Amino acid sequence: MTPYVEGENFAIEINRRVAIARVYRRPELGPAALEDAARALLAHAQTLVVEPIADGMVIDLRRAPGAVSEAVATAYATIARSWEASAQPIAFLIDKESMQALQIMRVVSEHAHRFGLVTSDRDEAHAFAGNGSVPSHSTRRLLWNGFGSVGS
Repeated sequence: MTPYVEGENFAIEINRRVAIARVYRRPELGPAALEDAARALLAHAQTLVVEPIADGMVIDLRRAPGAVSEAVATAYATIARSWEASAQPIAFLIDKESMQALQIMRVVSEHAHRFGLVTSDRDEAHAFAGNGSVPSHSTRRLLWNGFGSVGS
């Protein structure tokens, strides 16, 4: 993996033309700092959409499983929308038991329904972002069938 950038609560690396952003829980950061960090992540993700170094992106939220503020959710929505608009895959890797799961499922179903994926399976997220193939299930179907089927 090649390091790309580090922020207050995230690090982005490039691996086999996939940008992998890992978001970390930082309880010492206040709401304003977390929102600033989300905007920084957004700026880097939007740059990566047009950079020739990445063909897809994974945003790994498993280490920051709590529900997010509206401002952070908006940043994630804008990231999803940017990658969707470019017809490049964006996968959100989540802890399926987290409060954040429903927020992220909504974000992807509304803003990246063709090229977005929500999963708790690391290998699936990386494969999806790496080759852009549509998984055997979609976020929309997960919403109807319940989240328990993710990653199975």
